[in-house]
Amino acid sequence: MRILIYSPANARAVDQQSQAILFKTMGHEPVLLTWMPEGVLHDNFKAIGVPAYSTGVTGRSIFFFIRQIRFLIRFCKKEKINVAFCNSQGCALVAGVAKFFMRTKTIYVRHNSVIFSETNSFKDRAINWLANKLSPIIMAISNAVKKQLVIEGVSEKKIRKINLCYDRSQYNNDIAGKENEIRTKFDCKLLLLYVARLVEMKRHVLAFEVVKRLADEGLDCKMICIGDGDHKDNLLQQIEMMKMNDKIFLQGWVSNVFDYIKASDIVMLLSASEASSHVVKEAAFCNRTVIVCKSVGDFEEIIHNGENGFLVDRERPITETVEILRNIYNDKSKLAMMSDNLLRAVQDQFSMEAVKPGYEELFSVLSEP
Repeated sequence: MRILIYSPANARAVDQQSQAILFKTMGHEPVLLTWMPEGVLHDNFKAIGVPAYSTGVTGRSIFFFIRQIRFLIRFCKKEKINVAFCNSQGCALVAGVAKFFMRTKTIYVRHNSVIFSETNSFKDRAINWLANKLSPIIMAISNAVKKQLVIEGVSEKKIRKINLCYDRSQYNNDIAGKENEIRTKFDCKLLLLYVARLVEMKRHVLAFEVVKRLADEGLDCKMICIGDGDHKDNLLQQIEMMKMNDKIFLQGWVSNVFDYIKASDIVMLLSASEASSHVVKEAAFCNRTVIVCKSVGDFEEIIHNGENGFLVDRERPITETVEILRNIYNDKSKLAMMSDNLLRAVQDQFSMEAVKPGYEELFSVLSEP
């Protein structure tokens, strides 16, 4: 089959790159199409022998969607696309309308859990509702996503739960061999890492409070924050107000994320909403473990508290996190064992071999008349 991986963004996406590699090993022909101009993602796809294109469509509002719909119809007919995997609610909406004018079968890959039910944006809620309604099949990337879809009124008959997959070789560009340099620059006994977009939902402020409490106890700890976002100025003001400029550092976006993970002692993410966070998998690939919240995304599907990572209360995570880090500060001996356990859990659930049966079953259904 000719399989389209349809996405709005052009940034590196290891899950989509790995999905394309898996499809090739299964004898299919993947193709990438994005809304944004050609970028790193296109380079990465071409490097693995997968054609990659951009729609070149610009604009805003309803006319933007109309032009995307027309482009997708023409593209799928020209490229003889059999199946399109749509990696956002916007792409799913476009494909949901386009499917009436082409033979290509469409699948909405839902990457969000509770965010649309909590947003005040009528536009976001409307697009999400239409994407759900118009998509004949929705691929839920975690049980949390599947649960949310059911809450939104989607029939379980059209939901397929398939985990994201990860090919570790696709992270080679994330390693520059600078972990020792980073550790020296941020010299301390306990170095924490927070990898997330700088948006309110990721709850950096809670992590700031954790670091402040540890510092107030006299513990030699620091935290590096990797990522960009529209909440940056607010976070910088918060750091200044807490007088933690020498303890908390916003590094922005970096290309060598793995170096930072390897330089740290533990990765922390107190986010209130996730679908299937890449951070846990990337920490595991770097032989590190994590502190994350219960009842968020697929964390509880992967993490067994105290065995391969730490789970803290979603509503009140600060006190528990401080206690965990205080114990780690005094004794890091269990971290290596926990990171090994986490790596095994990730490989068992998110390797290409692990998710392949789910795709085989899905493609079998799609082949039915």
